[in-house]
Amino acid sequence: MEYDNQRIPYRRTSTQKASMEFDYIGADVYLCFVGIGASYAFTVDGNLITETRSSADPACSKYIGAETLLFSSGMSMGKHSARLTFSSIGTEDFRFFGGIVSMGVTSSSTQLRERHIDDVDAGWAMVPGRGDSWSWQTQTDAPSANLINNTHSFTCIYDGANVQSATYNFTGAGGVVLRGTIGVGLQPYTIELNDEVIPLDATSVVQYAQSVNLFFRGGLDPSKQYTISLRNWNENYPYCNRLYYLPPTQPLMACCANLDGLVLLSEEEHLL
Repeated sequence: MEYDNQRIPYRRTSTQKASMEFDYIGADVYLCFVGIGASYAFTVDGNLITETRSSADPACSKYIGAETLLFSSGMSMGKHSARLTFSSIGTEDFRFFGGIVSMGVTSSSTQLRERHIDDVDAGWAMVPGRGDSWSWQTQTDAPSANLINNTHSFTCIYDGANVQSATYNFTGAGGVVLRGTIGVGLQPYTIELNDEVIPLDATSVVQYAQSVNLFFRGGLDPSKQYTISLRNWNENYPYCNRLYYLPPTQPLMACCANLDGLVLLSEEEHLL
């Protein structure tokens, strides 16, 4: 990972036949990049996507150094698999800045309310608790970090036998976003939403200046109660000291889970 002259992080490759793939739950997907001279194919569920626009499109507004927007259109809400494959790289590196996935929110209205649940809200159940180096701790950050109420809670105890977690119950929402922070370090984690278990990984070799979306899910039933948990554990990485895709010389901190809070999306009269 590198930074451009605006301090915007991006990933780059000059490797011929390189590829990138990811699964997501949503509808359309938008990728922002610089691909001077590169030949590539972008597919969603095996279907070739070729629509492009200038990076001046609002979808790339946070990625100042990007030059091209590649996007799908008309995708149905659901689980999709996206893959970007290169047949050749140009004279300059291919630079990927990031992207956006559109999320459907269950609602009978086009007007939605966002309710922010801060990490210090009394509704959170923190295991094993709060307040010391062996449990969840809370830190106050600068306003520029764009955190909910300028705080985030974190734990760096990574133990599959005694998993540390933060859990919240909610109802009345048609969509949910779990926000957190990303620092320099190993950051595999797991989200549980009711009975669904989703292992994820936010490992980074750079510090992100602002809060990011660690998980999002649309299409929720506002009449149902949901339980969401952030767990500082990922069964795919039982030892938090080395991940397969990092060079052996890359020094990183121990695994930490970083919680900013929740954003619940719903019609105002339904959100509880």
